[in-house]
Amino acid sequence: MPNFSFIASATSVLDRRFGVAFVDVDPNTLLLDPKCVAQAIIPGRTRAIMPVHLFGQPADMTSLKTIAQQHGLKIIEDAAQAHGSTWETGPVGSLGDVAGFSFQSHKNLTSGEGGALTTNDEEIFERAYSMHNAGRARIGGGRWEHLTLGWNCRPTEYQAALLIHRFQRFAREQATRQKNFARLRNLMQEVACLKPLAVHGSVRQHGMHMFVMRYHPEHCDGLPFEEFIHAVQSEGAPIYRAYESPMSNQPVIQNLLAKHEDYFRLLPTPVSDQAANDTVYIAQEIFLGVEGDMADIAAAIRKVENHYAPYAVSAASQARATVATETRSRSAISNQ
Repeated sequence: MPNFSFIASATSVLDRRFGVAFVDVDPNTLLLDPKCVAQAIIPGRTRAIMPVHLFGQPADMTSLKTIAQQHGLKIIEDAAQAHGSTWETGPVGSLGDVAGFSFQSHKNLTSGEGGALTTNDEEIFERAYSMHNAGRARIGGGRWEHLTLGWNCRPTEYQAALLIHRFQRFAREQATRQKNFARLRNLMQEVACLKPLAVHGSVRQHGMHMFVMRYHPEHCDGLPFEEFIHAVQSEGAPIYRAYESPMSNQPVIQNLLAKHEDYFRLLPTPVSDQAANDTVYIAQEIFLGVEGDMADIAAAIRKVENHYAPYAVSAASQARATVATETRSRSAISNQ
């Protein structure tokens, strides 16, 4: 699994007494790097791959499925942040053996808490149902008959009613988010100190859970990361620091590592380590706003950048203008 993710990616696996191999992420998308996955596999020991569709963008499922098939591995999709996102071969939640979604209050589709499991495997479905309903069988079992170990993981009727209502407006809200995502990405071309993550060419629909950018202090006169965040927040921009450490450095993982070293493999993850020190996000609800909100956010960032490095914005704009001019010139020549 990627070393840059929310802690639940690891704790869900450790709760089932599986070991974890933390591998690195792609520097452009901050999603699980297939090359690192291939290098981390130990034949006969590795059992599954957990891609995390982080921030709403699907992981490279084409490459990961190829690796899984070569080694006979299962794929467990962590789709907690990826409602509505689609890879070239289909929507997330349908691309692996099983997937988990979250309806926690911060998500694009929420009922306050809870989640959903999706799978095309009937055996997994029946096992999951029993586990979430106190160990009861889905069909034919008695009320007081418990066939497996299980828990009360059922949502309440109130949560279900809320979720049904939110489902009805989900597509409309995602369309609004998509327009504003695109607007802000376009506006951020005028900024040098924050660069949005790349979107993989095989992504057919971004889930737009977070708009994530990486900070380049050299374009802001070396301003320290936390000071930069404070400065843009002071201008009213709703920008926050993302995960502050890779999962392997979290206290719970370090404590478990000290007691149960055989449950972990810590591979080199320099990209994840760096991402924890330069990554910021804007939350999904901001993109339910209007076009002017996107302009305000970009203006706040430009103001901070221009204050600390007044030539950065004009230089970036000039470089883009030069590229645009060259592109038009090549186009004119090709049309002659």
